[in-house]
Amino acid sequence: MSSVAAIHRSLRVDVSLRLGRTMRLLELGSGDPAARMTDTDVQAAFHTAAGPVAFRLERTNGHVDCAAWGPGAELLADRLDSFIGLTDDPTALEAHDDVVRRRQRQSSGLRLAASGAVYDSVVHWIVHQKVTGKGAGRSMRDLIRDHGEPAPGPLGLRLGPAPGALAAMAYEDFHPLGIERKRAEVLRNV
Repeated sequence: MSSVAAIHRSLRVDVSLRLGRTMRLLELGSGDPAARMTDTDVQAAFHTAAGPVAFRLERTNGHVDCAAWGPGAELLADRLDSFIGLTDDPTALEAHDDVVRRRQRQSSGLRLAASGAVYDSVVHWIVHQKVTGKGAGRSMRDLIRDHGEPAPGPLGLRLGPAPGALAAMAYEDFHPLGIERKRAEVLRNV
């Protein structure tokens, strides 16, 4: 899918923003086939209401530059400010406790991002039920690697299985991924 043209956006960022930490919830950890992140460079792929998207965000010189590919690229680019947490108001949380105040200072620049990746988030949280974080991460990585598809664009990322593909999977397809029958049935009905 690398022949798809990119949509580009650039936002001036005049507030404290720790891009990598803000976007960290999109990543499954080391070896994630759907995301790669550093503090200033974020690459990820997921499903949007408009279709799949793969994107790269770079934080440089007071800007966040975005390149996005796929049917969901325009949607992501149009909502870039909320996607990277610029519509979040960190001052809205009033700290009435010393521990909370200390965590606020330590988390300066961390924002609440609105990814719009509802389907991928639901799949992620179902897989993470009743198991350890490491086990769930491994199951998600294997699900994306074995049953996902190449993401649009040149980044070499993978998307998780689309809703129809997930619904068509048999329980026997989930078992080797460490996903037992109960979670498999819930996933198939997403």
